[in-house]
Amino acid sequence: MPQTVIGPGTRVAGPLSGQDDLVVEGTVDGPVTGEAQVTISAGARVGGEVRGRDVVIGGVLTHNVFATATVRLLATAELRADIQAARVAIDEGALLEGQVRMTRTPSSVNVNVNAHVNANANVSVRPTTPTLREIPSLPPVGKRKLVRRTP
Repeated sequence: MPQTVIGPGTRVAGPLSGQDDLVVEGTVDGPVTGEAQVTISAGARVGGEVRGRDVVIGGVLTHNVFATATVRLLATAELRADIQAARVAIDEGALLEGQVRMTRTPSSVNVNVNAHVNANANVSVRPTTPTLREIPSLPPVGKRKLVRRTP
């Protein structure tokens, strides 16, 4: 897939959006929106939220991140904002100060496209019941005598 790179000496005054993979190594004064992978490299500056299918953060970011598939924080990442994605991967050494909201991917949600039901059709709908698991019992709480042992 083609890739658009905003080099380290480049400044975009305003929002940045594209259909190709976006790699930001410079400065973007607004939000970054991509339909494919969006990468914010170490040393990059973004002045708005970041949206994409897959988002990779390697630098410092203080705006929210939204991905339809995966957000990955590299070891050099410092994210002081919220994440909303279907999957989140955080490398050891990355800093995250914010909330993470996990969403379902569109392919994992079962949607019946043919939702119309014929009036003459014999359709039975059974409610699903969750499987019950037994909770283990804990020993009774009590006071133990304190025994002091002297050498």
